[in-house]
Amino acid sequence: MSLHLNKSYLLLLSTCVAAIAVFLNYPPPPLSDTLKKWKQSGKMFNFQNNNIFYHDYGNENNEDVLVCIHGFPTSSFDFIKILPDLQNIFGRVIVADMLGFGFSDKPKVHNYTVFEQADIITYLLKSLSINKVNILAHDLGDTIAQEILARFEDGEKDRILLQSVTLLNGGILPETNFPKIIQKVCLFYFKITFLYSLGIILPNLPKSHNHNPT
Repeated sequence: MSLHLNKSYLLLLSTCVAAIAVFLNYPPPPLSDTLKKWKQSGKMFNFQNNNIFYHDYGNENNEDVLVCIHGFPTSSFDFIKILPDLQNIFGRVIVADMLGFGFSDKPKVHNYTVFEQADIITYLLKSLSINKVNILAHDLGDTIAQEILARFEDGEKDRILLQSVTLLNGGILPETNFPKIIQKVCLFYFKITFLYSLGIILPNLPKSHNHNPT
């Protein structure tokens, strides 16, 4: 049984590595006109020597602020079609690309964590003199939003005051999440692709151990 699982694991891994090799050597398509305008109209701020891309829409003096946190493996561009409606509801809307995504920097040798992404969002808001916000988050952004929410609930000194939190299409309670096999395979593929795109080498495969039956 163990040998069969190891062979299946190696077959899956070999398939993923081959797909990744094709993906990484395939030239990226040119930016569309919409993406070019999106990039040109955005701004950058520096967080620990990394540039983070963001947009800040609306009146700077408006206290009704919404920050949008995108998911994996996309970017703040996800929100472009609903930005006009969000601006009609909130006086100010801020969207940012997380580190490693979109037009933000993608350091190759880096320990990417949810905690750091929450630090980045918090730092951006503080640098814009924003102390209270509404959050709209999607997918991986839900986890980051929950970290910011936890800091708010714990009463941390530099916390951001939260007026509302809306979570879209993401896992909140891990014990209730039962992904299908195809979902696990896709998640594994995306994780490995992401690590390879950042130049991170795969860890060694687990060694098989033969156990004598008792």
